[in-house]
This record gives sequence, C-alpha cells and structure tokens, in this order.
Amino acid sequence: METSAVTGGERLIAVLRIRGSSGLSGEIEKTFSMLSLSRPNALALTQSSKTVLGMLNKLKPYIVWGEVSKETLFVLLETQGRTGKRSVLTQEMIEEIGYDSFKTLAERMHENPQILKDLAGGGVKFVFRLHPSRKGFNRSTKALAGTGGQAGYIGAKINELISTMVQGG
Repeated sequence: METSAVTGGERLIAVLRIRGSSGLSGEIEKTFSMLSLSRPNALALTQSSKTVLGMLNKLKPYIVWGEVSKETLFVLLETQGRTGKRSVLTQEMIEEIGYDSFKTLAERMHENPQILKDLAGGGVKFVFRLHPSRKGFNRSTKALAGTGGQAGYIGAKINELISTMVQGG
C-alpha cells in the first residue's frame, strides 16, 4: 500500500487539493470539509494519524500528499501564514505565541506535529491558499501517482510542488 512510508510514527504531512468540486459525492465533500480543503490549490498541514490516512485514501483521486520538510514549512509560514481573521502572520505574533522566529516555529512543528492543535488554539491557521503551480503539474492530475499521474501519495516530492505554488516560487 502506498501510504506505508508515512505510517512510521506521527509525521507532519502536507495535503494539497488538486481538483475541484464538480461531480463529487456528499461524502467526499464532507471529508474535504473535515480537512479544511474547500477549494483547489488549498494546502492543509496535518499529522499522519490512522484516521487522517484513512481520509487521505478516500480522497486519493483529488489530492496530493506527502511529508513536508522544515525548509518548506518555513517558507509556507513566512510567505503564506495567516491568523484567524485573514491577517498575515507576523514576527510579533510568532513571539506572542512563544517562538523567537518563523524558522524556530517550523523546526518545532516538524519535530512534534502534536503542537499544531495548540497553535491552532492560538489563532494560527494551517490551511494555505496557494497559487496554481507555476510550471503546471508534471503529470495528469486525474491518474494516481503509481500509475503515471500526479494524484495520491508522492512523498517528499510534495516539497518541490509546494515551492512552485508559493508566491515567488
């Protein structure tokens, strides 16, 4: 099974919605809602629990996911980070939460995905609205990664994809 690379302990994973909502069942839409992925090019950070992996397997044809690196986390937080009322995540807000920089926050999140819940309680959002990929997708978004497409689990390649979607990437 293709998710076996993620199941070794709680890891921080990035889930990116790559397809729209046309023709989806209510069950699939509800699963997207639970992951806070309301539109294409939305990216959510989550920990790789058994429940989340079950949801990801259900959404396989519509998403891409993989393990996110510290460097990618840093770039996401610094350039795309938001708080509750769509305000930009600033250095001052990071210091109020108890971290001295975006880099420190990214390192702590990568080491311990459990702190996502604590930070979300502090108003930090972990759903990012990204631009469409600057160079497009390398493969079809309608076929799974193992069969020549882009959808499904792509492992560490998610970091390259995210870098093409982050503003200035």
